[in-house]
Order: sequence, then structure tokens, then C-alpha cells
Amino acid sequence: MSSSEGTSSVILVIATRISVASIGKTPCATSSDARRNVNDTFETLNEQVLEDVARCSSHADTTLVVAAGASHGAGSYLASSLQIIGVRTVLPTGMADAALALPTLGSGDVMVGLSLWYLASTVEIVAHAKQDAGATTIVLTDSAVSSATQSADHVLVVSASTVGPRLSMTGFIALTEVIVARTALVDPRRSRAAAARASDLCLHGYILGDPAPRPSQESRWSWAERLEEEIGRA
Repeated sequence: MSSSEGTSSVILVIATRISVASIGKTPCATSSDARRNVNDTFETLNEQVLEDVARCSSHADTTLVVAAGASHGAGSYLASSLQIIGVRTVLPTGMADAALALPTLGSGDVMVGLSLWYLASTVEIVAHAKQDAGATTIVLTDSAVSSATQSADHVLVVSASTVGPRLSMTGFIALTEVIVARTALVDPRRSRAAAARASDLCLHGYILGDPAPRPSQESRWSWAERLEEEIGRA
């Protein structure tokens, strides 16, 4: 199935493994590792796979984001960011709810799954979504030989070296941000309109209230304005 087709279904899975060898490093080493994770992730990024992921995500009818535990933060960021640019996105409360949602997937839907440490549920969700729902499967992982990649149509490898008891998420967050930005550029007209609506609802008195001006006195709070700049640069 071509990822450029409007009816493509997608599963985006973040699967990682833990290593605690670097526990006890100094704060300076910690920040150095965080920067290295981001740099290494983009130095090895497959641009064609990124393009395929962006087009599939943009053309999807509904995106189901599955994230639990340590990956919930990245999943929440991805889901809310896709909503801002007009991609209809739902975030279940956990893996159990996500499993129950599998039968509802259609050929035009997207499923985004995030998990850690080679969880068996990740492998099962990828396999079921591909076999039963006919979805295009995409895996983000810190290991190209992760079991979750075996059923995937597209794989993006993320650097996640850790300085503590859990894997670093800096590379994953940075990559999801790039995925959202690239997805926004696939349909810039929709992205502009959706970002403007989100900005009005959240920042102009409906949800968050009136924002305080920044020191420059320029209004930089509008997501629509920021997106307009990115589209212009592209």
C-alpha cells in the first residue's frame, strides 16, 4: 500500500529498550547525552520515510494515538499537535482501551502506538493492525532489530541513550515534532485554518484566557502565526 494514498492507515509505534549503564553521570554529562540523542536521531533520519509518514498521517481519516507509562508524555504531545493542524486525533487512556479500539479501525484510519522496552503488546498491536485492519505500520524505535519492526512497513530509528533508570525521550519528542511539522506542510491550507481555530479557542479567552504580552510587545501566541512562518519558509 502506497503511503501517499488518501486512504492509508498508519500505525506509528515508539518501542525502546532500557539501559542503566550511565546512571550516576554528572548534570553536565546528562545534558550532553540529551543533545547527542537529538543530533544522532537526525543525522541518521531517513528523509523518504519521514515524507511517507507525513503524507499517510495527513491523509488519514482518524488517528488513534496509543501511549502509556513513560511514553504517555510523547503520545500526548503528538496527539494534541496533530489536532492543532487539523488531523482528527484520539488518545485512549491506556493499552487496554487501545486494544478495544482496534476493531473500529478502517482502511482510512491511522493508529499511533508508543511503548517502551520491547513490550509484547507493541508487537501484537502492530501485527493485528496490519493483518486485520490492513493498516500501514510505522515504527519509531531505538533498535532497528526490535521485534516491533518485523511487521512494520516503515521504520525510523531514534537515539535514546539514558543517564538514569529510564530511556531518554529527547530524541523521540524531537522526532515527533518534526513529523507534525512535516505533516502540516502536506496540506497547508487545512493546517492554517485549523491552527487559527485552535488559537482562537485556547488563547483568546475561551479556555486559557487572554495571554500576557511578551517583552517585545509583539503577539507571538498565535499558533496560526507560527505555522504561517513555517509554511512561508518551506
